[in-house]
Amino acid sequence: SKMINQGLVIGRFQLVGNQHVYLFDQIVEYHFNKEKLDRLNVAIEVADNVNARDPFSGAECWKMIKPIAQEAANKMKIPLDYRLVDDIHDPPNYPKHIERIFGFKPNMEDRITLFSATEYTNESYKNKKGYKLVHPEERVNQHSTELRKLCVRGISLEGLVPEHIPKFLEERNA
Repeated sequence: SKMINQGLVIGRFQLVGNQHVYLFDQIVEYHFNKEKLDRLNVAIEVADNVNARDPFSGAECWKMIKPIAQEAANKMKIPLDYRLVDDIHDPPNYPKHIERIFGFKPNMEDRITLFSATEYTNESYKNKKGYKLVHPEERVNQHSTELRKLCVRGISLEGLVPEHIPKFLEERNA
């Protein structure tokens, strides 16, 4: 039987911005120009508690990223799946942790194509059997950290974030 090519994105998504749109655009491009994915999986890292670095709950992060991930999956005509993942602060065992949560079987049933731009993730997955690491380009230098700072100062995020985000923030803070 053919291996399932599982596309995987791991992130905190603590305020979704245009950089995330660009990430998923690159995944779609990869699918059509390099190698077909059979499924798109989004792992949302959830902090132990809500804090300044992680003001949004896992459910809220999914609400922010879902329209973008869904649009990408629709373009590729593949299923989308997501899981909330607790951060175990243990890089060497992180891949196993994610495999357990998603039920992946790398090298047996699954080939996992991991789209990762972060040092932590790259370090955790280096030389892992059954994985292929793809490093998306980070073109937009507006990280979520910067977006959150603007947000706290009451500065409009329009043009820096996808259209559904300002409305989401308004309703959340109402």
